[in-house]
Amino acid sequence: MAEHPVSDLSHHYLCFVQYSYKKEDRQRVALEGSLRDFGFADILQLIFFQRKTGVLTIEGRMDKVKLNFIDGNIVGAESKRRMEANRLGKILVKKGLLGEETLQGLLREQKSTNAKLGNLLVRRDLVDKEQVEEILVGQIRETVVQIFNWKEGAYEFTPQAVPADKDVPVSIDTQHLLMEGLRIVDEWTLIEGKITLDVV
Repeated sequence: MAEHPVSDLSHHYLCFVQYSYKKEDRQRVALEGSLRDFGFADILQLIFFQRKTGVLTIEGRMDKVKLNFIDGNIVGAESKRRMEANRLGKILVKKGLLGEETLQGLLREQKSTNAKLGNLLVRRDLVDKEQVEEILVGQIRETVVQIFNWKEGAYEFTPQAVPADKDVPVSIDTQHLLMEGLRIVDEWTLIEGKITLDVV
């Protein structure tokens, strides 16, 4: 497996594409640019080592993703194109942990109250908190890992307050997820190389 040494932080600052002040609030600095110039792994390293809190938005051809960070660790992920079957409620129904009618009722309540589905499930003791956390962590990992294969796209990190979820607290060590993503990319590179050789 190829090695991916952690870059020096000064190098990160020199390589960052843009520092731009938002007009509506010059106290907030948005880090933004292109994945062609500054890769996803480098962005994660910078956020992790600087213990940043805020929202990272990445938009590519396949998806638009928002990652929430608190003190450099990932606490949430939203995917615009997440398949219906991979959403929390559907996973619970598939596992036999929640009935379809109950899910539909909760989704209606979620729409009217803007509450998170996981919070509603835990508050009503419909599903164990640990089971909800396990699924949410899996969703975050799946969402993040896919971005490592993106060759192009636009990113923007905005420092802002990110409320911690008291009902279903989820926090993933960004460094560990970074290493996992790079390992998977290495594996895909080896597979693609083998396929190319077989075709030739």
